[in-house]
Amino acid sequence: MEINMTLHLPRDAATVPVSRQVLDSCLQTLGVTPDTRADIALALSEACASDPVSPFAEHGRGLKIIDAVADNLRLSGDDRQGTIVHFEKTLEWLPGAAGEHLINTDSGR
Repeated sequence: MEINMTLHLPRDAATVPVSRQVLDSCLQTLGVTPDTRADIALALSEACASDPVSPFAEHGRGLKIIDAVADNLRLSGDDRQGTIVHFEKTLEWLPGAAGEHLINTDSGR
């Protein structure tokens, strides 16, 4: 099973908490563990604030944080679009989680 969620929000700092809350609510409903949800929320916040920088810079450590909590991190984009941060995280489930049941049902096809 693959879950895709897309939010189209204006590029504004005020949209970061909205994005985090919407995503966290979805993950909580599916039964994702609190630690996994926290990692995803942290990565999302850092992705909204990150740009590639020198490893010696005093700021801009967001990409390193994302890389530490996510399973896969990719950057793409260009000067016109800016940087697109794509990260993946394997979901860990609470016992009896609805999301885990959906995955098991889907894989039995």
